[in-house]
Amino acid sequence: MKHKWLLYLAAPLMAMMLGSALAVGLVSVHVTYVPSGPPFKQSNTVQSGVYNILIIVILMVTMTAIIYALIRYGKIKLFTAMKATLITIMVFSMVAFFTGVFSYLYDIPLFNNAYVLYAFITALSALIVYCALAREGLCSTVSITLYSAMAGTILSITFPPLTLLILPIALIIYDIVMVYKGLLGKLVSSSGEEERREKRNILKGLMVDIGDLGLGVGDLVIYSMIASLDVLVSSSLGPLVTAITVLGSMACVSSGLIITIEVLLPKKGYAPALPIPVALGLIPFIIVIFLG
Repeated sequence: MKHKWLLYLAAPLMAMMLGSALAVGLVSVHVTYVPSGPPFKQSNTVQSGVYNILIIVILMVTMTAIIYALIRYGKIKLFTAMKATLITIMVFSMVAFFTGVFSYLYDIPLFNNAYVLYAFITALSALIVYCALAREGLCSTVSITLYSAMAGTILSITFPPLTLLILPIALIIYDIVMVYKGLLGKLVSSSGEEERREKRNILKGLMVDIGDLGLGVGDLVIYSMIASLDVLVSSSLGPLVTAITVLGSMACVSSGLIITIEVLLPKKGYAPALPIPVALGLIPFIIVIFLG
């Protein structure tokens, strides 16, 4: 049982550790807010926050509907091509962003040459995408977790504070509805082991296989976002407070996942992986906000 839980929690904890590490790097160079631009609003008001959340939810529902339609009607090759293209663009953009930030932070002379810099970004991005989409096991898991963590960290710095406070609540509701009543449930449900393997193979790169479980990239993105937010709100209070906050969130998310797997998962064979872990994982973040 002990080893099983270590296996289940490995990817979520890795995403949170990577997310917090990337956030520490961004704080070191004072990159804590990068406006997301249109169609999102940047004013820190409840109205703007609700508007931004609506846009995010609409985009998520649209993408889920497209994925479901392509799989449902057998357009697997088209879906696979679209998936690979989108993941490649996303990974290249994020690797370019963090490489630029950290090369500035550590003043790496080699990267002063634009050709060397672009070659490095291209090679690293290609390696991550290849491992995520073409490999199995640890290589695939690490790559998917890595770009999930990068996405979560970027998400934590691209919206105003009020939007980020409303976002977890909206995602919890979205996850419950879409898994139990919507398209996500139809995507992950299966009538047998063979169908389950087939769906996991189709969704490769969008979910991590953890033993006999599958965890979506979106879940890992939000877990890493929580860890990144912990760093952003606690960095002014010192490294000890930051470490305690991040470790607290990691413990809370882990506890939430265990409860989800033990209580919710047996009922239908699938369950939303955001509600309980996110609700518990935000507790240290909220405490730091009040203490700060």
